[in-house]
Amino acid sequence: MPAFTAAQVETLITTMRVSASFSLAGLILTLGDIIRKRHKIGASPSRLVSWWTLSEMLYIPALLAGRAVVPDRTGHFASPTTRNLCHLQGWLVQYSFLASVLWASAMATNSYLTVVWRVSTRTVVKFEPVYHAVAWGLPFLLATIPLGVTLANPASPDFYGDATLYCWISAAFSPYRITMFYVPVWICIGYCIFVYARVAIVIRNVFEHRDQFTTTTNGKSARSDSVSMNAGSTSQVGSTLNAAAASASPPLPSAGSSAAAVSPASAPATSPRRSLIVHARSASQSVVAMATSTKHRTSVASGVSGRSAAGGMRSHQ
Repeated sequence: MPAFTAAQVETLITTMRVSASFSLAGLILTLGDIIRKRHKIGASPSRLVSWWTLSEMLYIPALLAGRAVVPDRTGHFASPTTRNLCHLQGWLVQYSFLASVLWASAMATNSYLTVVWRVSTRTVVKFEPVYHAVAWGLPFLLATIPLGVTLANPASPDFYGDATLYCWISAAFSPYRITMFYVPVWICIGYCIFVYARVAIVIRNVFEHRDQFTTTTNGKSARSDSVSMNAGSTSQVGSTLNAAAASASPPLPSAGSSAAAVSPASAPATSPRRSLIVHARSASQSVVAMATSTKHRTSVASGVSGRSAAGGMRSHQ
C-alpha cells in the first residue's frame, strides 16, 4: 500500500466512482444519440465515435469496482477467484485506456485526411480496417503479453496487482507503467494536438479566403451597380434633352406654303430657337455616347449642367 491513509483512499475511490458514473452517463447518451440517428451511422465519423464510445465503456465497470478485488497488504488474495478478477480488472484498465486514446487518434487522422489532404469520404472508409487493427490489436498485445508471461512463471509476482485504487500494473512492475502505458498515451495526445492544430489552420485559411472573396465580390458588385446607375441617369438625361429639343423645334412648312409667307421680321426671332435645337440635340448625342463607356461616368454632372443651361436659355427666350 502506498503512503495513503484508509480514509484518503476511500475518498479517492468515492471520487473516482462518481466521476466514472458521470462518464458512463455521458457515453450512454452519446451512443444513444448515434443509434437514434440511424441514417448517420453509415458515415465514417459517426462509426469512429461509436467505437471510441465502446472503448471508453470497457473500463467503467473496473473503476466502479474499486478495491473490491485488490489483494491485501501482504499481496495475498482472498481466493483464486479474487485473484482472477483482479487480473481481469487490471487488464480492462490497461486495454480500455489504450484503446480509447488510439481511437481518438484515429478520429484525428480521419479529420486530417478529409480536411488537409482532402481525401474523399469513400476513400477514408477504406482506412477503417487499419484503425480497427491498431486501436484494438495494439492494446490487446500490451495488456495480454505481460500477463501471460507472469502467469507462465509461478515464481514471478503478479503483473496486475494492487495499484492503490484498483488492480493495475503492480508495484513490482512499476517501470512498465511508463513504457507500456504513459508513453503510448502521451504519444497519442501529442499526435492529436499536432493534427488538430494543422486542421484548425487549414480551416482558418479557408474562412479567411472566403471572407476576402466575399469582400472582393461585393466591391465589384457595388462598382457595377454604380456604373449601371450612372448609365441609367445619363440615358435619362439624354432622353429629357431629346424631348426638350423635339418640343422646341418648329413644325415643318407644308409643301403648298410659299417662302414669301415668312415675314422678314420673324426671321431674326427663329434664329435663337434653331440654335437651341442644335445645342440640345448635340448635347443629347454626347450624353448618350458617354453613357456607353465607364470611363466617362463623371460626365453625368456635365450633362445635367448642360440641361440646366438649356432650360435657362429656354426660360430666357
